[in-house]
Parts: sequence; structure tokens; C-alpha cells
Amino acid sequence: MRLLTDPKRLLPLLVGSVAGVLILFSLAQPNPAGDGLIQIVQIIVAVGLFFGLLNVLVVHFRTLRTPGGERIYSLGPILAAVIAFAVEITPTFASGDVAQLATRLATAVFTYIYQPLATTSWLY
Repeated sequence: MRLLTDPKRLLPLLVGSVAGVLILFSLAQPNPAGDGLIQIVQIIVAVGLFFGLLNVLVVHFRTLRTPGGERIYSLGPILAAVIAFAVEITPTFASGDVAQLATRLATAVFTYIYQPLATTSWLY
């Protein structure tokens, strides 16, 4: 098997497996190692989402600058990315009814837009 002889594949597999087992055990018996790994994963996911958002914006702004008839199709992803970011960040800075409304809107966007899209992505 190439997996056992290729350290570029074996090392990430081992690290991921050990981290997964620690997190799995921390669900049954809380421990600081599992909690720390969960926090690290949350930070990595947040940074990944931020850079993904930047990539979407850069690619579609670049498309808007090029001449052609398909530029209009880049407005949709740009507007969707900006609106989704604004909806998610608003409860952090708002208070009272505005924060509650933004939280409900963010929950609705996640439930009715993101989750259906995420579950259908495996078809491609």
C-alpha cells in the first residue's frame, strides 16, 4: 500500500485520526485536550471561511473588470457574500431588537439556504 510508505500521506492521516479520537473521547468524558482541539478546529474553520469569502470576492470583482456579457453573473455571488457576512456580523455589534432580528435572520439563512445547498453538493 502506498499509504504506509508515503509519509506525506501517513502523517496527516495519523494526526487527524489521533485528534478525532481525542475529540470523540471528550464527548464521553470531558478533558482539556479534546476541548483545546475543538477550539483549534473552530479557529481554523473561521480563518478558512474568511479566506474563502475573500477568494469569492476577488474572483468575481476580477470578472466584473473584464469586458464581456457574463459580468452580470458575478454580481449575484458578490451581493450574496456581502449580505451573508453582514447578516452574520450584525448581532455582534447591535443590541436589543436589532440583534434579535439579525440572529433570527441568520438562523433562517442557515436553515433554509445553506443547509439545503450543503446537502445537495455531494451530487457534483
